[in-house]
Amino acid sequence: MYWAIPAILVAVVAVAFLYGRAAHYRRIFSPAHFEEVHSTLLDLLHRVRASAPSTGEGPAEPSGAVTSAGLVLGVSHQISGDSQVLHISLSQHRHPTTAAVANRFGFFIMSALNRNKLSLDLFFTDSGVHHLVFVGGLGDLANNDFAVAFETYQSTYRPLPFALRALGADGQPTEAA
Repeated sequence: MYWAIPAILVAVVAVAFLYGRAAHYRRIFSPAHFEEVHSTLLDLLHRVRASAPSTGEGPAEPSGAVTSAGLVLGVSHQISGDSQVLHISLSQHRHPTTAAVANRFGFFIMSALNRNKLSLDLFFTDSGVHHLVFVGGLGDLANNDFAVAFETYQSTYRPLPFALRALGADGQPTEAA
């Protein structure tokens, strides 16, 4: 009979935990949050491209932001010879970055930038940060407005093949972790 009180307490704690996680994921995957991510991404892209060295060589000053739902976006941009490299990092503030979050927002970012002819390298590191590295020719980066990017994401979403990699001393990914 005395076991009933601890069992009820455990059940209440479990339900509260699950309810909290469900509320977190409802917020992070809400259309309003996708719109915030789109706006934040465009702002970060503008900032890093505006801070590019005037010589055209070397990396621009990286820029980052945390959304209201705790998604951390980091963006860097570099011009190297006749190509540009756009590096976008995704992680969750105060939470491990789940595959669901990385896949869905990674695909959404691809939907926002799919007007460009860019190759893409997808990987994640031991720290749980997921990276999208776009490489392509010089020129302005075109982006889809939110409505187009969100519709593309909703109608064509599929999980992304992120691979585990380590980052070398130069900050570049190695072939295998």
